[in-house]
Amino acid sequence: MSPQWRPKIMAWFDQLGDSFQLKAETLAMATNYLDRYLSRRSCGNVSFQLASIASIFLASKIEETRPFRTSDFVTLSDGLFTASDLRLMELELLCTLKWHLNPPTVHAAAHLLAGLLEDIPEAAGPCVDHEEVADRACAYADKVRADAAFLEYPPSMVAVATVICALKATDAPIDVVQAWMARVEQVRLPYADAPDA
Repeated sequence: MSPQWRPKIMAWFDQLGDSFQLKAETLAMATNYLDRYLSRRSCGNVSFQLASIASIFLASKIEETRPFRTSDFVTLSDGLFTASDLRLMELELLCTLKWHLNPPTVHAAAHLLAGLLEDIPEAAGPCVDHEEVADRACAYADKVRADAAFLEYPPSMVAVATVICALKATDAPIDVVQAWMARVEQVRLPYADAPDA
């Protein structure tokens, strides 16, 4: 995927998410599938569009309680793709991804990391609302998903950054942030020894 195409396809994923009330995790998974597929296969514009459709279709089957039907995407593609085209691309995706369909995503990691805020006592006042922090972190993760520059970092590293930004945005007291960072360090995330971490 060229740098020019990434924002376009992410915007299309976001439009689908808004129109069909998809979970943010579904969009993150679809993006992960597409990135992993394109890292192993090259394709032209039409194949790229089909791979994008198949990625969101497959992610909806994993994450949504009411996934898309094949006919939904045939209609959305204005007849450019048939049901057979979509099924074949779905199988190609599955084989290329070696059936590894539950990838670590920034959204999932951000939720888990924000959960580490629970029960951290605040010196002057109530505890930080970890759900609000998780929601803000996921909003940052949505923005990051469209930027190819973040592909070089593990999802856990990006998730830590999104939670830190969310803590700053919610004016979390420094003692809470420090206690949270101590808990994060105890987790021993795999990037901790990286030179730019």
